[in-house]
Amino acid sequence: MIHAEDRVAVRGSAHETFRYLADFAHLPEWDPGIARVRRLDSGPLARGARFEVVARFGGREVPMTYELVEYDEASLVAELRGVGSRVRAIDRIRVTPKGSGAEIHWAADLELEGLLRLTTPVMRRLFARTARKAMKGLRARLA
Repeated sequence: MIHAEDRVAVRGSAHETFRYLADFAHLPEWDPGIARVRRLDSGPLARGARFEVVARFGGREVPMTYELVEYDEASLVAELRGVGSRVRAIDRIRVTPKGSGAEIHWAADLELEGLLRLTTPVMRRLFARTARKAMKGLRARLA
């Protein structure tokens, strides 16, 4: 298992920030590791929403399908699970009001399957670098 986690302070309200982040269609706006995203369903954002996410990882484009498995606007908590060829991911988002802004707590786990598991030590470093760039982009976008 590969894990990345960070906290980011932002100026926007906690509720606006939460809705923005839980809608993975916004990922390419701040995460340079994401090539493109397409929502696979329609309607208001809710549990069960699905996204086709094409990530850039290690010089390759990696398509994944993400599903919003937890979405609670009252507690500002969301969890999205992604599945791709030989990779599974879980992204957890928690937003907390802080003064006139908010604090984002983002945690992501990546599990490699099959022979790809043998690359875990190298992929751990790549994922950490990718996560740092994403959080830097998030700070720039929402700070």
